[in-house]
Amino acid sequence: MSKEEPREPLSYYLDFSQALIVLIGPNKQVKFINEFGATLLGYDKEEIIGKNWFNTFIPPDNREEINNVFENIFEGSKQTFKSYTNEIVLKNGSKRKIFWNNSLIIDKNNKIIGILSLGKDITNREELKRELRNEKDVMGKIIEASPVGITFVNKEGKIIYANDHAERILGLSRSKIAERTYNTPDWQIKDYQGKSFPNEDLPFSIVKRRKKPIFHVKHTIQSEVGEVIYLDINATPLFDDNNHFNGMVAILQDVTSEILKQKEIVKSDIKLNQSEKLYRTLFEGARDAIFLMNREEFIKCNKKTLEMFGCEKYEEIIGKKPWKFSPEYQPDGFRSKKKAKEFITEALEGQPQRFYWKHTRKDGSSFNTEVTLNHIKIEDEPIIQAIVRDISDLRKAYNRVELYKDIFTHDINNILQGTLTGLQLLEHYHNKFNFDEEEIQDVMYLLKNQVIRGERLVSNIHKLSEFEDSKNEKEDLKPINPLAIMKKVIKKVKERYGNRQLKLDVPSPPQPPIVQANKSLEDVFENIILNAIQHNEREVVIINIQIAEEKRKRQQYIKFTFEDNARGIEASQKRMIFLRDHINQKTDENLYGLGLGLTLVKRIIDYYGGEIWVEDKVPGDYTQGSKFHILVPE
Repeated sequence: MSKEEPREPLSYYLDFSQALIVLIGPNKQVKFINEFGATLLGYDKEEIIGKNWFNTFIPPDNREEINNVFENIFEGSKQTFKSYTNEIVLKNGSKRKIFWNNSLIIDKNNKIIGILSLGKDITNREELKRELRNEKDVMGKIIEASPVGITFVNKEGKIIYANDHAERILGLSRSKIAERTYNTPDWQIKDYQGKSFPNEDLPFSIVKRRKKPIFHVKHTIQSEVGEVIYLDINATPLFDDNNHFNGMVAILQDVTSEILKQKEIVKSDIKLNQSEKLYRTLFEGARDAIFLMNREEFIKCNKKTLEMFGCEKYEEIIGKKPWKFSPEYQPDGFRSKKKAKEFITEALEGQPQRFYWKHTRKDGSSFNTEVTLNHIKIEDEPIIQAIVRDISDLRKAYNRVELYKDIFTHDINNILQGTLTGLQLLEHYHNKFNFDEEEIQDVMYLLKNQVIRGERLVSNIHKLSEFEDSKNEKEDLKPINPLAIMKKVIKKVKERYGNRQLKLDVPSPPQPPIVQANKSLEDVFENIILNAIQHNEREVVIINIQIAEEKRKRQQYIKFTFEDNARGIEASQKRMIFLRDHINQKTDENLYGLGLGLTLVKRIIDYYGGEIWVEDKVPGDYTQGSKFHILVPE
């Protein structure tokens, strides 16, 4: 073996180190550079050895400064730095920022004979820091502009942040808020009835205990000037790197105005029964049906009640059970008797009730009503006052308003929650010494997707509103080629989900199909495809699209089939997914989360005179994916 062979392993490791390693002699010439460093600079190693490091690889604007430091070192000055950061010039003229760790090479006579420098390319890290700072600034502005109050509470329960809206709700400056904990006695926390509120029922206590989000915790606080503020709070936990509880984000809504209005109504109802004159004016002259009842039966009603229920005599109502004037089942599938008793019990316990109800008249016909129940006392006897309003003519319009309100409240809270999660991750990665580019890209994709979801929510609500207003006018339908629209949608979807593997192509039939439609067909295709992607947890999203002709009842249709490999839809849900305005949020949360898109699709297809339905991709096994079928007239 030759004497040089033992050096080869060290040379190997130096060459393939992921750092730039360079040895500079007293004459400022490069004595050694590893393979990684030469490649980074854009040269072969042989081209670099012997070159003046400072004249060749240091930018002119700081060449003199670094050159002076080098000369001082070799003149014996020990006042230098072991690490520093500067730019270097590559062969192609571009620059990279390098973080250096330096060591002096000293001979046996304690004379400096060279400097060994190990450099780390931090150019991308600096750029990423700037991007993170920009993203953090954007997220901060989003939080500050939020229409709800947002606070951050650390794991000890101390409030460490509050946005502008939270300041207005709580009636305190941020500095004063930061002096308090979630349960500081100064808050004077009570329930809506003014009773003490247990600490274990506060949002922070629940979130810390359950490690899950909680919604609609309701209590009051008292401002510095003595005003009672009614709060409705949603909260979600924060976790550290070890998945340990690390605090809470809370979203505050000030519902004081709404609650005070409700309390005023209750007070007005009590005064009504205390004043005989006012009683007769409002009770007998009211346009709504008004009942007085105990726990089991009606004890009094006004004339409007007879008219509304198709009766001629008071005796046909007085002494009867409330559920006798209702169908056996309400539209939500619950028995009328059971549900009525629950509302009555809540009202007698002091909780005002307001709900929609389907009633029946004496002749058996049904009608929709809005019912308000309030607990009052007459001669110390607990009585329920029921006000029933016939809303048959207004029900459709009212449902539409309620739909948009519920959709926007539910979906915007989810979007804000996703945005807050993204901000938390950005702050976490910003504090890490080593950045994982893939992690950062995932967070940036999350934030971008929340913005897109928000834009799409507003767009869908706007489109559905416009569509409802013009749904009886079909002059805008004309022959169009759906393939061109579908290709446009697929291109847009692939751009949006660039980080996911999508297998999605447009078929090419021999003859381009023609359908009677309008620009809303783009919304149909887009919502169907997005639904298949958003509810798909598989690594590769597959959507097979088929186009065929079909004839039904002398009408020729073009049939579009979208077959996906998403999580599928249970049989009990298949008929409801297109009717979000008929979904109860409490009992059908999974359906409620499907979004507005499929409701819009259903309305558009009905407008075209077509049909839409969904089947299991594998009959009998919904978990393998779904088939959405759409018929559009030619």
